[in-house]
Amino acid sequence: MRATIIAPMMILAIGVDRVRAEDAGAAGGGLGQAATKAVAFELVSSAAETAAFLAFYGGSTIGGPTIFAVSLASAASVYVAHELLWEAALPGAGDGTDPGVIAAKTASYRVGSSLRSFTVGSLLGGADMVTSSAFTLTVAAADSLLDVGNEYFFAKPGPAVAGAEP
Repeated sequence: MRATIIAPMMILAIGVDRVRAEDAGAAGGGLGQAATKAVAFELVSSAAETAAFLAFYGGSTIGGPTIFAVSLASAASVYVAHELLWEAALPGAGDGTDPGVIAAKTASYRVGSSLRSFTVGSLLGGADMVTSSAFTLTVAAADSLLDVGNEYFFAKPGPAVAGAEP
């Protein structure tokens, strides 16, 4: 099971290097930036979601590796789609550390990701709406903090300010 999770991430990471090299001269982050951010974010996020799932639902009939794999695959798809939509709508807007843009991206990502988490919790956990809602809120809070950190970690430095000392 471990190989089925690690191998695609390694292949994606190798592919990201090639895409980033192609994107280096292009405006905006493109697929390379979105994929790199997705890999970094989703590995940590899926581990946190797996821990939350096991805490809320117990082992159920599905083990941790299965939850991690489902979380990683579904969340990475949502994350990359979100990044690409933002890049298409506002090219270059997500590349800085503008708190307004980061807040808007975090809020819009929360909507899609929360629906995904609720679905994962409800379908795989088999619990009632209250438990699945509590699970979704917990994952949403953790992911929001991770998302903000990820935005700052991958932020591209803005243009130099005239007269500023290095």
